[in-house]
Amino acid sequence: MIGQAEIIFIGLIAKPLLIGAIAGIALAACYSLQAGEATYREKLRRNLLPALGYSIPIILVAYIAGYLTGISRSAAVGTVVPAVLALIGGLNIYFFGVEAKNRNLVGYCVFMFALMFFYGVWGGVIDREVGRVGRFINLAEQERTIRTYRENRDLPLEPPAWILGGDTK
Repeated sequence: MIGQAEIIFIGLIAKPLLIGAIAGIALAACYSLQAGEATYREKLRRNLLPALGYSIPIILVAYIAGYLTGISRSAAVGTVVPAVLALIGGLNIYFFGVEAKNRNLVGYCVFMFALMFFYGVWGGVIDREVGRVGRFINLAEQERTIRTYRENRDLPLEPPAWILGGDTK
């Protein structure tokens, strides 16, 4: 059975996966325009899976890191994000730095990472603020329900101090 958590998860992951697929198709189309002996369709067919293989993981990691940075206000973000960036930078150098022909892919991956990280940060910030407003609305509704209940039972509108846990003064 699909619950609220699964719906939220699918909604969060669908956007970056779709963007990653579109970016991968665009990368494959651009690489297929290079001069060569094969036809455009053959080059596109040959370049499509590797381009998706580069695009989708980079975009997904960038979006998740950005989203978690935007939605979180903890101090751990200040240490996790530099570690993730160092890891991805190291992997880019290790995998792509050996051959000069892969320099374009490194530039593409860094560009897409930065773009999706920024998009994820703003998505997280918006979700955090909308959630905060929704929580305030929910608390106001709860307060109204409690006051209506107390009024209907001819109880004082203000709850006793022992319920609030504060001092009576």
